[in-house]
This record gives sequence, C-alpha cells and structure tokens, in this order.
Amino acid sequence: MLVALGTSVLTTFVEWVFVYRKSEYQELQESVEQIQKRIDNAKKETIIIHKGGSINNSKEDQKSLKRKKDMLTREREQLKAKQQELSMFKMKSTVIVGIIMIGVFGLLNNTFDGRVVAKLPFEPISLFHMFTHRNIPGSDFTDCGMLFIYILCSNSFKTCIQKYFGLVDKNAPGMFQVPDVDEE
Repeated sequence: MLVALGTSVLTTFVEWVFVYRKSEYQELQESVEQIQKRIDNAKKETIIIHKGGSINNSKEDQKSLKRKKDMLTREREQLKAKQQELSMFKMKSTVIVGIIMIGVFGLLNNTFDGRVVAKLPFEPISLFHMFTHRNIPGSDFTDCGMLFIYILCSNSFKTCIQKYFGLVDKNAPGMFQVPDVDEE
C-alpha cells in the first residue's frame, strides 16, 4: 500500500509539474469554465423562451429562439475544441505517468509474482478472478494477489490526492456523464 501511495504522490507531482502549474493550462481551464457558463445561461434562456415564458409564436420570437439555438451550437463546438486542447496539453504528462506506472508495476510483479498478499472475505465474481487471483497457484479464489490490491489502492490514493490539492478538472467529461438533450 505504501508503494501505491508513493506512486500516486509521484504521478500527481509529475502532472503538476508538466500541466497544472503552467499558465497556459490555467488560462485554458478558465476559458473552458467561461464557455460552460455561457452554455448554461444560453440553455436556460432557450428553455424559458421555448416553454412560453415570453413567447407569442411571432416571427421575431421564432428568430430569437433560432439565434439562441445557433449560438448554443457554436458555444458547444467551441467548448469541445477547448477540451481537446486541454487533452493535448496533458499528453506529455500522461506518457510520463504511464512509463512510471509500467516501471513500478514491473518491479512489484517481479517481487510479488505468485504470492498471496491478502485473503479476501468473499469470493469475487468470475469476471474479477483474473485480477484478484493472477499467477497464484491453487483454486481458492479468496486468495488475492498484488495486482488487485495495487490497483485499488493506487486509484483511491490518486483520486484523494488530486481532490485534496484541487487538481480535478470540474468540466472534464465524466465516465457516466448524462448526455445533453435539446428540447425541440
């Protein structure tokens, strides 16, 4: 667990050195936040106009609604472009972090290969046997190898460290993000 903690601290530091402390990144991040605010405001205005808050179905109101929707589309495209720039900015640190993780994993694999490092209080579903019981002799699937413990600890520590230092992207697309639905 200490190795996972150390690796998480090291990789977060590398990301800070190559990404988060740079003024270009901070400017890009501010730009993304501003665009996101404009999109949120435009969505609210479009919904108010569309739902009949002040619309009389006149041609002027229809033109206003179309202008708002066009502006919203342009803002979304601009947001997507800025987020892509952020991703490209992070590429160098991602490669370095990947190399560090491969090196640490290789070292741990040589040290703990085939050894039981933990005993699970449950038998994991068969899908996870390849992670929990990797290279361990025997058929007791409650025996746990290094890979499972390392992955759990490393991901948990890294997330906590990033949140503690405020290095989490608020506007980055999440794994389970709800898609935008345009109301017609």
